[in-house]
Amino acid sequence: FQGKYQLQFRARPIGDYRSWDPLVHSVDVAIDSVGPNILTDKIEREGGELVIPAFDNVFKHEVEIALGDIDSATPSTEWTTESVSYSIAEGLAVGGEVRIFSRDPQGNQSSIVFRIHDAEEPATTSGGCSTGGDNTGLIGFFLLLAALGLRSSRLRSGLGRKLVRHAPIAGVLLAAISFAPSCSCSGDPAAGACLIDEDCLGLCEEGEIGQCFEDTCRCLSDLPYGRIGQYSSMDVAASGSIWVSAYAAEYGDLVVANPAAIGRIPNSDWQYVDGVPDGPLVLPPGGVRGGIKADGNDVGQYTDIAVNADGVPMVSYFDATTGSLKFAALYDGEWHNHAVDVGDLSTDDILQSKIAGQYSAISLSSAGVPTIAYFTRVGDTTEVRIAQATGSAPRSAGEWTITAIDSAIVPADEEAADVLTIPYGTGLFIELVRDASDLPIAAYYDRINGDLRIARQENGTYVVETLVTDGDVGWYPSIEVDPSGVLHVSYVDAINKDLLYINDADRVVELVDDGYRIVGTTEDGLPLPEFHFVGDDSSIVLISGDIFIAYQDATTHELLLASPNASNAWGHTAIAGDEIPFEGAYGFFANAEFDGSDITMSSFVLDQGNSDSWVELFRQSVVID
Repeated sequence: FQGKYQLQFRARPIGDYRSWDPLVHSVDVAIDSVGPNILTDKIEREGGELVIPAFDNVFKHEVEIALGDIDSATPSTEWTTESVSYSIAEGLAVGGEVRIFSRDPQGNQSSIVFRIHDAEEPATTSGGCSTGGDNTGLIGFFLLLAALGLRSSRLRSGLGRKLVRHAPIAGVLLAAISFAPSCSCSGDPAAGACLIDEDCLGLCEEGEIGQCFEDTCRCLSDLPYGRIGQYSSMDVAASGSIWVSAYAAEYGDLVVANPAAIGRIPNSDWQYVDGVPDGPLVLPPGGVRGGIKADGNDVGQYTDIAVNADGVPMVSYFDATTGSLKFAALYDGEWHNHAVDVGDLSTDDILQSKIAGQYSAISLSSAGVPTIAYFTRVGDTTEVRIAQATGSAPRSAGEWTITAIDSAIVPADEEAADVLTIPYGTGLFIELVRDASDLPIAAYYDRINGDLRIARQENGTYVVETLVTDGDVGWYPSIEVDPSGVLHVSYVDAINKDLLYINDADRVVELVDDGYRIVGTTEDGLPLPEFHFVGDDSSIVLISGDIFIAYQDATTHELLLASPNASNAWGHTAIAGDEIPFEGAYGFFANAEFDGSDITMSSFVLDQGNSDSWVELFRQSVVID
């Protein structure tokens, strides 16, 4: 993909794939093969200057401009930024036309022939399109990036909406994409170069809205859904009804769906629960977001959903605009939401700021009373907090009691040298369940020490213990409690990229999946091994004493389901992904629940090549020994 990237490298001893050098080397790389787009309809004369706006997909406004006669292949003038002398343009013009050249910092060029007197009149889109120079044309390639910021509800710190962040923990293979200059001269009345949606105002007919897409205006009969499904969470009601919460990235909204069938969740099923302001209406109210295009608060990251015995869905989630934990519930057919723990992002001084609500996890007692565990940072201190509702239908912040159950001060020097995009502290990737006594148990990752921790409520207070400490363990934990009170946990070893399992009865770590695959044979006919990064977004299910774990193979982008066989050897089954031909990248935000007879699973699916994404549901029949 065209863009600016930072490639990060670590060394290992030859032949030892499990080793990991703590020293990180970084190289800045720009992938850019397309010349800038000269915005012909915005060229204008200002006094003695000809102002020529241009835009590059990678370097934005870092564009230089020069002039030449209409038949020249190279400019006659010196390169400059944004404007050139109008008198020089007149001197070069042939029949009133001059060739305008533009180039980006990579040296990619584009040019157009422009009638300079059009700059003195209302601009039209007939002035010409940018066409690529020697470095333009179609290009396809595969690019290995460090783990896509989309990949996990518990991976991204995600304070900025629509930012795709990358963390160096797993390889992601992106589909080959072709690129060409994006200017459109198709004759469409809405055609025109643009930078933002507001540039398209007045170009569309009544009942349509203009959108700036790839620097060109297009007219839409409804607002775009955009990417929906990041941070998705799923729960199955006692009736078998499935509820899914997710983040809609186009505008930064919390959405919830109650799909009627297994399979891909249609965009029309998503209900906009929070993030949509009261107005203004730009389209009829029956469409996407009720016809409201304006941004509201950026809400919906780090969602978790639970459904009570009466079928009422309740959602915990993060408000990135205010840095707050929020709660939403569907009471009497209407969604209600409120802040539970309010953050403070009013200062740039991190020692004075507060962020509450990342990595939220919600659990309901047998009486339907919600409890939320979540990550908080106040100044240089990170905390695991528990918000306990005082009743089964909270409607305001005053109906919650908040308790800090674990904390750690972030070492400033270590944080400054940190290369990952997840917070540096304790309380990451939190999961929450109830024990046999209906009391909450939280599992989470302590990043400072690289440990998997458990917090239990005992005699009205929370007792924290380190369940596993060996290397860097505890990423993406999932926990369940069996009827006898034994706690079962799946999690990832971040150094070896393995999926592991442990219970608190015998406390023996079991290797569920080490990512070792045989993918063919060598030229000598020997097995060809390959190591995959596995275990992300693990989701554990207990059924009559049998254990099932849904998770992602982040190398092949598969949704997998693991379970031990009769001899207690772990094996795995591919649920979706790694198809030929390619259907999509599966396994992101994996969730699994027992629906009374089968295992229901959900996954966020990404199809970069077709600019598509969705949440898909699966149902897997299981055989219980």
